[in-house]
Amino acid sequence: MHTLEIPLKNNPYSIVIKQGLIDTLDTVIQENKTYSKIFIITQQSIIDNTQCQILSKYPAIIVGEKELSKSVSTVESVINQLIDRGCNRDSLLIGLGGGTVTDLTGFVASIFMRGIDHIFIPTTLLGMVDASIGGKTGVNSINARNVIGTFKQPKAVYIDPLFLKTLSSKDIIDGFAEIIKYGLIADSNLYTMISSNFSDLTDLKDLDQMELIIYKCCKHKINFVLDDEFDNDKR
Repeated sequence: MHTLEIPLKNNPYSIVIKQGLIDTLDTVIQENKTYSKIFIITQQSIIDNTQCQILSKYPAIIVGEKELSKSVSTVESVINQLIDRGCNRDSLLIGLGGGTVTDLTGFVASIFMRGIDHIFIPTTLLGMVDASIGGKTGVNSINARNVIGTFKQPKAVYIDPLFLKTLSSKDIIDGFAEIIKYGLIADSNLYTMISSNFSDLTDLKDLDQMELIIYKCCKHKINFVLDDEFDNDKR
């Protein structure tokens, strides 16, 4: 298990990385604050391919699988469903999925009733090492990607490397592209670790090693966020 703190002045939070973490999340989520209601924003493929206990406990709002679902119309649909189900200022949103889901969840959380709490449970490698960390949210306009957005930090990020077992080889490679960037930009030891064992890593033969790699990447992403929280220059 690895725990990292993001000591932002106004919105500090933790990143917890642990295999099997998803099975204990219900207790963890409620231990610091009791929420009136909890809603999960996710995709049908995640429901079909995972056995998360929290999916049987909290209502899920399903969004589309493709980048096209990151739209203003999807945001409006999600908000209408939240209203219909009694979501209020004391509710919590859980973004369970990859970058599309975390971007949508963060954006909805930032504007619903002028802001409610949210957490992320990234299920893709790219989400674990990049998209779920840093507080940038965004959806697409008709003409451009991610031009409608806000900054809102989650209350926590919970990373379970076991989710990697549900991914396609393409999704794994997409995540490693981001990991290699960390190695080239900030950590030569990380790059050596990856390049000397790339095939076994992408085949997920050693999840303990993957957990360590995710931890190292999260540390670097935290440093980038602390240097430039609002994406003005270095990020």
